[in-house]
Amino acid sequence: MLERLKWPGLAVVLGGLGALVRRWQMSSAFEETLGLSQPGAPASLALIACFILVAAVFLLLARNTSCRMKKERRMSRWDYVFAAEGDGVYLTLMVLAGLLTVLAVPFLFREAAQLIALRRATGEGDNGMLQLVLALAAIPAALSLVISARNACRMKGRGKENCVLLLPVVLGCIWLLEAYRANAADPTIWHYAPLLLAIAMGMLFFLDCAGLSFELGHARRMLWLAAMTVVSSAAALASMPGKAMMALLAGQLLAALAALWVAPANLAHPPAEDRFGLRARLRQGLPLNEEDENEVEETDSDTQEIQEEDTHV
Repeated sequence: MLERLKWPGLAVVLGGLGALVRRWQMSSAFEETLGLSQPGAPASLALIACFILVAAVFLLLARNTSCRMKKERRMSRWDYVFAAEGDGVYLTLMVLAGLLTVLAVPFLFREAAQLIALRRATGEGDNGMLQLVLALAAIPAALSLVISARNACRMKGRGKENCVLLLPVVLGCIWLLEAYRANAADPTIWHYAPLLLAIAMGMLFFLDCAGLSFELGHARRMLWLAAMTVVSSAAALASMPGKAMMALLAGQLLAALAALWVAPANLAHPPAEDRFGLRARLRQGLPLNEEDENEVEETDSDTQEIQEEDTHV
């Protein structure tokens, strides 16, 4: 149990440290009148040093993480890395991540409506279309988090080339565009740099998760990105960037924590191949739902047709 807490526990502790340093920076590193950053402020230098130190710590930890996954596998790497049969902690974190992502949708719609009303009244400003696109992208991304968690917990072996895993990546791309557009006119980069860093880290983390499904990702790199997502998201949350942004940040933070909870143990001790799929559930005498029963009927029907063809030949 203590070994399993190493990655998520360290990420939470260092994330809390990053949030504290960011709060220190916000209270001491900016001018009171114009809000411009003070050159060489100790808090700003401390935040840079904190991110460098955290990156180095997790890089060393990732390099020393045991990986005993076989090169020849029946299932995708995603299935092995995220296998979480009966893991209530992983499922809870992923469901909460999906709920928080959906929670951002009404706030984004409200922001878009305000921008559209302002543009109609004054003829100036943003048209709110990017906020609308971001809100619409958040809905399938949230469903993707829940569906992938369901597949991982049931170990159905459906992670190979699963395009659903790319939906959070699409959300991250749109989110990064919107965050930069909203802050591009701000002359003080420190006002929004931690937010952009957190979004970029989250997008790369989800991209590597999806890459495991297509045999392109790297498991140890995914762990590093997940840990950096936790730390950078915690620092960005300390900036209080707005309700929609905070909900999206909290969602990707929990998804990264879920990966840190389940992936290192699976890399050190990969699950056996016979634990995946419907036949494994039948062998273990586990209860089947309607979807499983339909799959059994389809499989049995296909097997019977093949046997009939062989007999005819």
